[in-house]
Amino acid sequence: MDEYDELNYEVIEAVLSGHTASFEKIIERFEAMVFDLTYKHIQNYEDARDLTQEIFIKVFENLDKYDKNYKFFSWIYRISLNEIYSYLKRNKWKQKTISIEKVKFFFVRDKNEKEDYKEAMLHKIQKIIDKEKDRDKQIFSLFYYSDYSIEEISKLTDETKSNVKVILHRLRNKIKEKLEVEVKK
Repeated sequence: MDEYDELNYEVIEAVLSGHTASFEKIIERFEAMVFDLTYKHIQNYEDARDLTQEIFIKVFENLDKYDKNYKFFSWIYRISLNEIYSYLKRNKWKQKTISIEKVKFFFVRDKNEKEDYKEAMLHKIQKIIDKEKDRDKQIFSLFYYSDYSIEEISKLTDETKSNVKVILHRLRNKIKEKLEVEVKK
C-alpha cells in the first residue's frame, strides 16, 4: 500500500470509528474525478452534480465494505461507474447519440463527410457497444470517451494490459464488421 492509500485508509478508519466529519477529506480528494466521470457520461451539469452527491452517499454507506487490499481509487471509481450506468438505464439515455468530438475511431473516413452521415454512424456504433458486456462497455468508454490509457484502464478494472488491448481490438473489429454488413445491405 502506498503513502496515498495509507492516508485514505486512515481517513476511512476515522469515519468508521464515528468521526463522520472526516468523510469530507474523501470528498475533497475524489470529488473532481467523480464529477468529471459523471459529466462525461451524462452531459448535463446539474444532473452530474446531483449524481455525484448520490455517489458519495453510496460510498459513505458502503465504506465498511471497502477492502484495503485494493486501491481506494479503483473502489470509488467502480461505484461511480455502477451508479452512472444505473442512472443512464433509469433515464433511458443509453441510446443517446454521442457528440462527434468525443469519438476518435480509426475508421472515420474523409473529413468532408456530411454531418448527418457521421451522426448516423456514431449512433450505430453506440447501439453496437450497448449490446456488449458491462466490463467491455466500461473499457470502451474509458478509452474512447474518457481518454484513459491502456495502463490506467488496466489498473482501474483489474484487467491485464494485454486483456484490455484484446477487448478493445475485439470491439473495434466487431464495430467494423457490423458496419460493413450494414453498408453491403
